[in-house]
Parts: sequence; C-alpha cells; structure tokens
Amino acid sequence: AKSPTLAWAWCNRAACRSALAEHDAALKDCTEAIRIDPTLSRAFMSRGLAYWGLRNGEAAIQDFDKAIDLEPSDIYPWCYRGRLRMDLRQPQAGLDDLWQAQEIDKKGAAALIAEVYDVFTRQIEADPSDAESYCWRGALNHLLGKYVDRAEKHAGRQGRTLLGAAYRCKVPIYTSSPGDSTIGMNVAARQLVGSKL
Repeated sequence: AKSPTLAWAWCNRAACRSALAEHDAALKDCTEAIRIDPTLSRAFMSRGLAYWGLRNGEAAIQDFDKAIDLEPSDIYPWCYRGRLRMDLRQPQAGLDDLWQAQEIDKKGAAALIAEVYDVFTRQIEADPSDAESYCWRGALNHLLGKYVDRAEKHAGRQGRTLLGAAYRCKVPIYTSSPGDSTIGMNVAARQLVGSKL
C-alpha cells in the first residue's frame, strides 16, 4: 500500500544524503521511496541527482524523464536534465529543457538558469582557456536572449536590450558583460594607467 508520508520521508533523507555527497545511500533511499510510492515524481528526480553524482548520466536522464512524465509542471527536473544534457555534450537538448522550465515558471526557472550560468562563469574564472565553457555560456546567453525578445514583444518595447537584439540578429554573445571581455579589460586597463589606485 502507498504511504505518501513514508515515501516523502525516504525522499527527504535522500536529499540530505545527496547534499553530503553520499550518493550511494541517497540512491537506496530514493529507490525505497519509489517502491512505496511509484507516483512520487520528486523521488525520481532525487534519484536522478544521485545517479548524476555517481556519474551515471544515462540512468539520471531516465529518472529525470520519469519525474517529468509524472509531474510536467515541476521546473526542477527540467532544469536538472537540461544541465546534465549540457554536461553530456547535448547542448541543444539541454537548452530546450531550460527553455521549457522557463515556459512553466519564468521566475523560478530564471534563478536556476542563473545558477547554471554561474557554474560556467566560475569554470571560466578557474581556467580562462576553457573555450567550451565560453561556448556554453554563449548558448545560455542565446536562450536568455530568446526569453528577453519574447518579453520585449509582449510589452510592446522591442529593441530595448542587447540580449534581445543579439538573439534577433543571431549574434552570439560569449561574455556576461563588456567588462568581462578582453576588450573590456583592455579598456579598463588603459583607464587605470597613471591612476593612483
């Protein structure tokens, strides 16, 4: 018999174990939650995260798929699957998932997309020669440009933002801001020459 409260207890303990990087234990807890209640989408999502932590991307994708099938309005499995797909070198599928999450809940998905964006930015800061992270961040800028363009059209104010214009003109943006680019850094360096800083 299903016991939603007991299934949630197993699922919540799994989330704690995942946060402690105890992915094997989290996997077992999620599997028990699913045994008790096979309709609990959050248990599949949590097990997908445990599989991801164990570097089993294929199993993680399958569980994120199941979580989405059970509860398609939950943005989290969409976002996690999108991020994992990017890690698995499936950028278009990853962006499509992030876009779907944004369609479901603009505010909630924006925060998760910003987290993904920050991951790539930190990777670039740690290794400025990491061309792949620049490309993924550029792909996210394109996704955000698509969202901004739609928002501009909805508000009747098209042509007001750089990201929206870049999206419409199919111009890639690989940097988060002009100050983050080589050109921006060179301009800033020239301004600092002779400065008392």
